[in-house]
Amino acid sequence: MRQTSHAALATTTLLHTFDATTKIIPNVRRSFQFNKCWCGDNVGYAINGPGDCAMPCSGNSDEICGGSYALSVYSNDPDYLGCWSDPHSAESRLFPILIDTSDDMTTAVSDRHMCAAG
Repeated sequence: MRQTSHAALATTTLLHTFDATTKIIPNVRRSFQFNKCWCGDNVGYAINGPGDCAMPCSGNSDEICGGSYALSVYSNDPDYLGCWSDPHSAESRLFPILIDTSDDMTTAVSDRHMCAAG
């Protein structure tokens, strides 16, 4: 799992976490769970079924960022794709790349280059 660390981070700053040597993931999806932002190219995210997303984002309580064993999933558009169950184990996470953890997390990420694999 790839992880970055920043003390106070709004999701808009996640857009440029990676440098030019990284490879952009095709068909990237991103997901949120309270104070975490995950990403990956798992187009089969719906296989686990709908989840119960009612947890407010740590940086904006008016936005929903997942729930218990559930992720709010977005595409690159940034269209909201729904709330989906997450197995919640390191070996079977829907989206394996933990972009960041922040007390200022919101869903305001819209740049197509937010998630990358290096």
